[in-house]
Amino acid sequence: IIHSNNFLFYKYILNKNIDIIIVDDGSTDSTHSVVQKYIDAKVVRYFFQTNAGPGAARNKGLVEALGDYICFLDADDEIVEGSLSRRISFLEKNSDINLVFTDFYKFDSPITFNIHFKENDFLKKFSMAILDRHEDEYIFGDKFLECALKYNPFILTSTVMMRSCMVNEIGLFNVSLKVAEDSDYWLRVSRKYKIGYLNQPLTKYNNFRSCLTKDMVKIFEDPIVFYRNLLLELDYEKYGRLIRKKI
Repeated sequence: IIHSNNFLFYKYILNKNIDIIIVDDGSTDSTHSVVQKYIDAKVVRYFFQTNAGPGAARNKGLVEALGDYICFLDADDEIVEGSLSRRISFLEKNSDINLVFTDFYKFDSPITFNIHFKENDFLKKFSMAILDRHEDEYIFGDKFLECALKYNPFILTSTVMMRSCMVNEIGLFNVSLKVAEDSDYWLRVSRKYKIGYLNQPLTKYNNFRSCLTKDMVKIFEDPIVFYRNLLLELDYEKYGRLIRKKI
């Protein structure tokens, strides 16, 4: 699923067994004209909607998706070659895992970047949540939620791949959140299922090109709403102190 205000496309995936959904969330640039030359009813489908935010755009993709696996690619991001096959391979080997995410290159300028989770000691901080490991593949259990509330991991949406069958149980993204709608979704998944992590950077996050994430009001406002909702949903004795600290 590609949520795009400024579409960037990889020609090499056109010959793969893949369903490409482009959700144009009310762009005012040349997205439509750029996309036209790629549209193929069997491979690439394009949907335009009035601007409603990332949650609504992702939900459109979830509703339209035909494949067994779903992944996302936001307008600011790029996947590296082999990213899709690597994530599919992990889910094929682990039938009890419904969602996997990966490390990523975070570009703060066209030439400066870091490898996000590697350079933020992610695995050390989340060590208590690790159920199993094989080389660079990790499986997290129910302690993941507690670790997430302590350390607030930045799971980049464009690194996530999940089974489409899971959407029937977890539901859609919360459209009332313009920021943190993705964190809300991943934590909803972690409360029901084990989740996987690949300790490889398989996506490029071009932070310097981002638009919505520069809206400082939303950056603080929506997460507060998100955490207040968690206070009502989770066991207060177990998680209340952590959530209040985040707020």
